[in-house]
Parts: sequence; C-alpha cells; structure tokens
Amino acid sequence: MKQGKILSLALVLMIASSAVIHFTACKQDHCRGVICLYGGYCTNGICGCVTGYYGNRCQYASPSSIVYTNDAFTPVYININDTAKDTIAPGASLTLHGLFTDTAGCYAVTYSQTGTGALTGDSINWYLRDTFPDSGTLRISFDVPAQWFFLTVADSSLQPVAEVDVNHQLTGTETDEIMIIPNTGLTYGLGYYPADTNSNIYFYSSSRLQSWAFPVLNLPMTINQHYNAVLK
Repeated sequence: MKQGKILSLALVLMIASSAVIHFTACKQDHCRGVICLYGGYCTNGICGCVTGYYGNRCQYASPSSIVYTNDAFTPVYININDTAKDTIAPGASLTLHGLFTDTAGCYAVTYSQTGTGALTGDSINWYLRDTFPDSGTLRISFDVPAQWFFLTVADSSLQPVAEVDVNHQLTGTETDEIMIIPNTGLTYGLGYYPADTNSNIYFYSSSRLQSWAFPVLNLPMTINQHYNAVLK
C-alpha cells in the first residue's frame, strides 16, 4: 500500500512539472527582434523613446528651434555654419529650425558706421556653437559686454561737431575720431567705445573753436549700457 502511494505522488509531481514547462514554453517574448534606437527601450513589443526622439523605433530626432535676439544698438551681422548669412536689426530676432543634437555654429559682429560706410568705434564679436534642444526653443541674446558702452549725441548748439575724443588720457582706451555731427538737434549713434569707471568724452568743433566736456560719465558698467551726450 505504501508503494502505491509513493507511485501516485510521483505521478502528480510529474504532471505538475510538465504543466510548468508547458506554461513557460508558451510565454512569448514580444520584444524579440525589436530594435529601439537612440537609447529607446522595448516593453511588450513597443518602443519607449528617450526625450528628443520619436517614431515606432525611436528613429526620428525631435524638431526644435534656436532664436537669436539682437539686444545691441546696431545691426548684428551673422554667419551660420559658414553657409548662411543674415542681418538682425536692433530689437529683432532670427529663428533657426533643426533637429535635436544638430548644432549651429555662428560668427556674429556688430558695429556702427557713417553714411559713407566708414566704421566708427569698436566692433563687437561673438563666436557661438549651440545645440538644438530636445524640444521647444533655445533663446540666445546678443548682448554687448560691460567692457563697452554705446555713445549717442544730439547737437543743438551753434556749431557742428568735427572731432570726438573718448576716454581722454585713459591709457589703452583713448579714441580720437574725426567725424562731422550736424547741429540739427537729432540724435546720432556714434558707436561702441571701451567702458571705464573714469570714462569721459570731449567734443570739438572745427579748428576747436568750441568744445563740450563730459569729464565723468558715471557708467553703470552693465551689459548693453548707453550714454547720450546732449550738446548745447
């Protein structure tokens, strides 16, 4: 009788074991052969994509944009990836469209010039390399560093200006320029000049018969700073 019980128990264990083996063999791997790109992962045969990619296999990079804004007082001339050139007016923006991980390398410059095309003051340069974000918009401003200030002048006196001396007797930053500024009372942008806590400006009429002195400008020494000289 004991032998019969032992045989019956062995038979039950064999059937249970067969059921487990049969169940395991029938379970399907839905992710077998499914390839998810760019760090994507498979769950039940469906790819889950990391941020910045989409598609049934995560094969597409997400579109996004970069917006450059000109916060300077003069136009910014921009060269993008050595293939495209554009001009951004003061206060305006330029939008580039691309895909996540794409890069935009650009060289940009701003300066002031006379009506005849002669440059006045210093040129301000930027060298940038930016990566398109995984979504949305990356915003970048062209700001003039605090090492410079933008000078404007309005001459309502009896004599037009013929000469401008910026940072008089300040070593390494003095700029003496010959330029005619009409005495019409209108405001003219002269350009960017080195900023110093002791920055000054002297204007002279023809043959220096008349002069106007601004011995201390008291610049705030911040980005995009500006000084407007009014001559009377």
